[in-house]
Amino acid sequence: LVLGLPEVLGSPRPFYVRLHHTDPAVAHRRDIAIGRAERIREGAAATLLVAGVLLRQAIDAAADLERRGWTAAVLNMRTVRPLDEEAVLQAASDCPLLVTVEDHFVPGGLYSAVCELLVRRGAARTVLPIGLEGKWFTPCLLPDLLEREELTGPRLADRIARTREAKGVPHDA
Repeated sequence: LVLGLPEVLGSPRPFYVRLHHTDPAVAHRRDIAIGRAERIREGAAATLLVAGVLLRQAIDAAADLERRGWTAAVLNMRTVRPLDEEAVLQAASDCPLLVTVEDHFVPGGLYSAVCELLVRRGAARTVLPIGLEGKWFTPCLLPDLLEREELTGPRLADRIARTREAKGVPHDA
């Protein structure tokens, strides 16, 4: 069973659905609504907005960051278009740092959609894009790709922590 498939099939809009062989990172809620994010984890210092197969890595990164002394929320965005604008704006209001985590090129994806929304709504916020940096990679197994592109949980946490320190983002309030 693919959660959300009835909603996709019942929609008049075109969809791109990406399936993969790994087990789900969490037990997803059954009440899937197109364009609505799924809150996976609460946090105050950052929100990780995730699109694609990197949800498990984002959850691992948030756990790693918590061991370092600050909490990060995780939102499974489920769809980039339509974007859950309310969830993104709430995250921008709640946390000093937004991190987009996506399993494809950064330009034109979740990062772009989030930044366009923030600019359109006048919601200034530091946004760290994490994804493929505009270069093709050599095909390989997913664990090898994640390591090579620094997309594992610990590597994500390192990148987020460096950005937090460089931008002066505070710890949890």
